[in-house]
Amino acid sequence: MTKMKSKDSLGVMRELLRDAPGLVIGEGHNSTSSKRELINNMKSLKASGVTTLFMEHLCAESHDKSLNNYLNAPKGSPMPARLKNYLDLQSQGYQAPEELHTKYNFTTLVEAAKHVGLRVVSLDTTSTYMAPEKAEIKRAQAMNYYAAEKIRLSKPEGKWVAFVGATHATSCDGVPGLAELHGVRSLVIDDLGLKSRATVDINVKNYGGKLNLDVRLSYKV
Repeated sequence: MTKMKSKDSLGVMRELLRDAPGLVIGEGHNSTSSKRELINNMKSLKASGVTTLFMEHLCAESHDKSLNNYLNAPKGSPMPARLKNYLDLQSQGYQAPEELHTKYNFTTLVEAAKHVGLRVVSLDTTSTYMAPEKAEIKRAQAMNYYAAEKIRLSKPEGKWVAFVGATHATSCDGVPGLAELHGVRSLVIDDLGLKSRATVDINVKNYGGKLNLDVRLSYKV
């Protein structure tokens, strides 16, 4: 990339989606900013043509039925208890104790998507999710290729956003990321900024010691 005109998260997302079918947003799963910016921009993204949110952590066999029932239920319907408990546990597993009551987490992310009418699609299976301990490369290989195919076969009617861990967003340890597999841009949003307003960096090299990103948005939380 040569430049990024926008200085806020919505503008950045819109720029990255302008000439592409989708966008891969990566995060550290303990990050608040990534979920906050996606939730707060959900309505505007829908207005910009985004119809589908693909999510890591959700497993097809375990969650698709309850997820689809929830998304198709009337507005204001409660999330099925099993699905809510699972998403709550995901949030609790990654967030520090003082952050557990934040309104920006995996549960509220799915709730926000339903509220604005986005389709939410799982990007995992029990097989891709339960990779052997300390086998990050095997997990990335299994999940990334499955997720890329899932996105392709889902054939979103409009634009799409995939929300995954940063190491799945772009190439890592020789494994192509979802951005490379679909020919779209990668955007990582983190809590490592020095101020509350976004710091925008493009063509970031060696992020986390091993990732090359198209764009990084950093916030102080």
